[in-house]
Amino acid sequence: MGWIANYKRWLDVMESGGGWYVERDGRTVALLTDPQFVEMYWYSWHIVPLSPDAEERGAILTQAYWHDDFFRRTVFRSREYGSECGGFWGLRPVWDERIIMRALYHPIRRPRFWDWPVLRLRRFVKRKRQRVFATRRF
Repeated sequence: MGWIANYKRWLDVMESGGGWYVERDGRTVALLTDPQFVEMYWYSWHIVPLSPDAEERGAILTQAYWHDDFFRRTVFRSREYGSECGGFWGLRPVWDERIIMRALYHPIRRPRFWDWPVLRLRRFVKRKRQRVFATRRF
């Protein structure tokens, strides 16, 4: 992978927060996306069930599935980088198809001074596209 592709991936992770696969007993059962800040160090992640088993897909969105007894059997793997992370969830983790997590950090560098104009330009273009799309009448 070239430096341009790596840079684009880094920009995407910086803008979106990236995503995390949830693996339980060696199987990928869910994807965590759309992080939202809750309070210091804690983020709320949207849960997207990926399990082929319909019963397990429904169970993923319950409190019992995220009980502390299952923590040792659960691995969080970065969607973009493939690295494992030792994140952990709170006391009442699941609420409205979101889970409160701490310590899910991607192994990326901090933005350098030349990255800020690129990030701002991408944010500007994204907002402009959203405004144009919102004003269109179909």
